[in-house]
Amino acid sequence: MKKSTLLHAGLLLSAALPLAVNAGNFEGWYGAMTLGVSSYGNSQDDEDQIRSELGQQGFQSDVHVDDNPGAFGLGLGYHFNPNFALEANYLDLGDATAHVHVFSPNEFDLREHLDASGLEVAAIGLIPLSERVSLFGKLGVFNYHLDDSISSDVPVGPQPPDANGTTWDAGAGVEIHFIRDLGMRAGYTSYRQVGDSNTTGKQNIGLVYGQLYFNF
Repeated sequence: MKKSTLLHAGLLLSAALPLAVNAGNFEGWYGAMTLGVSSYGNSQDDEDQIRSELGQQGFQSDVHVDDNPGAFGLGLGYHFNPNFALEANYLDLGDATAHVHVFSPNEFDLREHLDASGLEVAAIGLIPLSERVSLFGKLGVFNYHLDDSISSDVPVGPQPPDANGTTWDAGAGVEIHFIRDLGMRAGYTSYRQVGDSNTTGKQNIGLVYGQLYFNF
């Protein structure tokens, strides 16, 4: 009876070992969906700057800036091994807005929208902490379009120019494998010097995000 039980347990264990190995095998293609919050700057500093610039021109105003819009992305990647992956994402870093209400000497409203989007290709290096949890760092290139637009209830003249270009980005975070077909990353990426120094100005845009990925 004891021999039979031990034999049965041994057979179950030997059958389960390949499953355990496969459970930790996360190599291959995956699709990804990213949700996050971007940072185009410091809202209070931008409000103070706009208010000061208008004040120098003789206007008194109330200013509200939202530099932290929601961001969204869809991507495709490949885990080569537990330590390295390549990934391509289409990202919309969200619409940062400034609303200006001028109340003296005239009364009118101004609204500015700034929206960066584009294609990111990144190399991701991973350091496994356990079978399912890894730290990661990423380095990529970001080919972007920066849309800048102004609207008002009074004539404002020509629209500001948009900007297109390619820059680099870097980030870090943690990756968690829930099951073979589903995992998650949480991290931060900084997109460096987005924009045109002669028109829109250049700025670093930060992104705090969560990303779900689905292995094929």
